[in-house]
Amino acid sequence: MMIERVLSAALPAAFAAAVTMVATTSAAVPSVAATPAPTLPPFVKKSPPPLPDIPLHAEVLVRTNGKGEAAGAKMKRFSGNGDFDFVALHNASQIIIKTEKGKIVVGTFDVSYDYTPGTHATKRSVTLISRGGDPNAPGIAQTEMKHELRRQVEWDMKHPAAAPVKE
Repeated sequence: MMIERVLSAALPAAFAAAVTMVATTSAAVPSVAATPAPTLPPFVKKSPPPLPDIPLHAEVLVRTNGKGEAAGAKMKRFSGNGDFDFVALHNASQIIIKTEKGKIVVGTFDVSYDYTPGTHATKRSVTLISRGGDPNAPGIAQTEMKHELRRQVEWDMKHPAAAPVKE
């Protein structure tokens, strides 16, 4: 699939897998004669953004907790490309940082992303800035999943599913 090939070459693996899953899932849903084909909301782009032809560099400050998860993330240096900055920040918010020996360090890290247009590859590097912080802070990814579950339950309460029709 074109989307899968372009995204896997240009963007971090986690983001590419999520977008690929969404793109392939909609095609794998069985169609029912009485139900119209699903359509994408108007804010969803139907094709991925074009790959940039200039080198890009973005830096994200990441705070880690006692599990090595990102407990806080904010952009330190923008690349000038909004799509690249978006992916860099969201990739950094899902990161788990450990030493080469597998030890977890609670602290603040500089995570930099470098995009090379010739190979369409993005290199990520991590540098420790300072040790210390809250080892019990909740991870960003875990917090977001809890919020999303709450939003889905609220939506389901407001929009109950219709009772199944017996034939």
